[in-house]
Amino acid sequence: MAIYHASVKVVGRGGGRSSVAASAYRSGECLTNERDGNTHDYTKKQGVVHREIMTPENAPAWMSDRSKLWNGVEAAEKRKDAQLFRDVEIALPRELSREELINLVRDFVKERCVTMGWWPTSLSRAPRQRRGEATSCPHHADHAPHRGRELGNKAREWNPDFATKDGKGFVKDKSPLLGLREGWAEHINRALERAHIAERVDHRSLTVQREVALEMSQDQTRPEPERLLAERCAQDLDREPQPKLGAAAAMERRGVQTDRGDQMRAVQGRNRERQGVWQQVREWGAQALDKARDWAVELRERLAGVDLSGLRTANLSAALAGADLFCVAAGQPSCRRPTKEAVISRQPSRTPSKGRDGPEMDL
Repeated sequence: MAIYHASVKVVGRGGGRSSVAASAYRSGECLTNERDGNTHDYTKKQGVVHREIMTPENAPAWMSDRSKLWNGVEAAEKRKDAQLFRDVEIALPRELSREELINLVRDFVKERCVTMGWWPTSLSRAPRQRRGEATSCPHHADHAPHRGRELGNKAREWNPDFATKDGKGFVKDKSPLLGLREGWAEHINRALERAHIAERVDHRSLTVQREVALEMSQDQTRPEPERLLAERCAQDLDREPQPKLGAAAAMERRGVQTDRGDQMRAVQGRNRERQGVWQQVREWGAQALDKARDWAVELRERLAGVDLSGLRTANLSAALAGADLFCVAAGQPSCRRPTKEAVISRQPSRTPSKGRDGPEMDL
């Protein structure tokens, strides 16, 4: 099953971080940081299946050299707390082949980063093996926050718009990051469609997806099968999001229980209970529908043997219309209509005579 994951974080110089060291680690290469003279050798690292530097048009040739590019970033940043690069981590769908994944990431990086004048370094790691199956492999697209032919002004379009309220900071505008997340989902779905794979991903939260599904299920302008499918989708989306394991995932694979693992198992248990409730609701609904179908069949059989010649046309039409409505609601064919010979043409109504038992009524 294709999963969706896309996160963006800014890596700064604070805490001793280095863009040269990060690039060496992700690419599995040996790079020397000219700023402090430290050499970072990760040539023995395994799992890197693809590495590539994509530069904008007319960029100088030296920017395609990993060491020169990231040492240039280090030299351009003077502050001790400078923002060095952004790390975009995305999950690649395991349903696609390696060549399809490389083309997928290349198209995404070119559209979302290179065309904006950034220098992304595209890296992919091989998926880990778990219980004989390959999990979704992570991909890193690190890019320097500068644009132009030289390392000049920073591109700050992706920087969140922060604000302060009651002494607390919060993100006021997340639209740049939301646009990137939506774009990655669109690229994945197009790639899956080209590969004739039915799986699709969605970048929206479970709450938003469920609200949209509920609106579709209540839209009377849509066909009934589409509304029923949307209702079932809303039921499946009625669940809690699972917490991330992070570093605890490795311990859990070794059989060591962690607090985060316990939290995830608790959420999974509550989600199973919710789905069990919805399953019970669907079973009760199916039983009620079966009972309604049985009643509709019985009603049709009774009406088929009734002499309708004594009923007036208006009352007959009303009775059959009600029976038809019940049959259709139960998924049964319409009740048998009487023939023309069985229907008496409506005569002018006579004046009802009042008797001891009240006015005479037409049947």
